[in-house]
Amino acid sequence: GQGWCGMLALKYQLTCGLSAIAVEKDGDCGGVWDYNEKKNWGVALSTQITSSMTFTEISDFGMHHTGTHFPIWRDILKYLRDYRDFFGLENHQKFNWFVESADREGDYWVTKSADGEVLKSRNLVVSCGASVLPRGKEDFGNFFDKYKGEIMHSGEYKKPGNTFDGKRVLILGG
Repeated sequence: GQGWCGMLALKYQLTCGLSAIAVEKDGDCGGVWDYNEKKNWGVALSTQITSSMTFTEISDFGMHHTGTHFPIWRDILKYLRDYRDFFGLENHQKFNWFVESADREGDYWVTKSADGEVLKSRNLVVSCGASVLPRGKEDFGNFFDKYKGEIMHSGEYKKPGNTFDGKRVLILGG
């Protein structure tokens, strides 16, 4: 993917003189920071990071001052896209490329897209994001056996509002 870690991996591979192509299932880079109301993962409309921009910025690309030391998701997304543009990564990225499989065949990795496109490479870096696949209630054993209420993954919560007014809410994880 072409979120935070995927773009850094791509940039450092190119810096080391390697030939590299990065694939991303969405239409642009940004990973979880690319807000989309229809995705069941990623940031909410109200997301603001809890680490300061001085702590968050990439060592070789300073974070522009956004008016606050704790940027919102739009600032992070812009920062990541500025990083891509500054280091010229766009010529090494393929978007709307969903990985169907990646198999080792002899000395090469053969990676196939859902559309049937094939990439062959000597090395493979997987950067699929930690927050892409929501954990369901089945992942928590019998914790939810007696619970009959609504369960919502944080990735489904997109806009602040009155969704939870008058309800008891348990937030698991964080």
